[in-house]
Amino acid sequence: GWQLLGELTTAIRAKNPRAVIIAEELPNLDLITTPIANGGRGFDAQWGDAFHDVMRAALTGQGSPNMGAIAGVVQG
Repeated sequence: GWQLLGELTTAIRAKNPRAVIIAEELPNLDLITTPIANGGRGFDAQWGDAFHDVMRAALTGQGSPNMGAIAGVVQG
């Protein structure tokens, strides 16, 4: 799988260098967003489940829309 991720990002960049490539959440794995030339997989970002959960609650009304919680998740 690790090799496939590198091949995927390489192929996407060859087809569209301006593409933004976001990986599913892989917490504490900086190599996902490290350039391939440096041993990583070359993704631009990783999706954060904590951010997703807070945003879903705010947007769907399931739970209280707490903008402070959203800001806290974004800031890390």
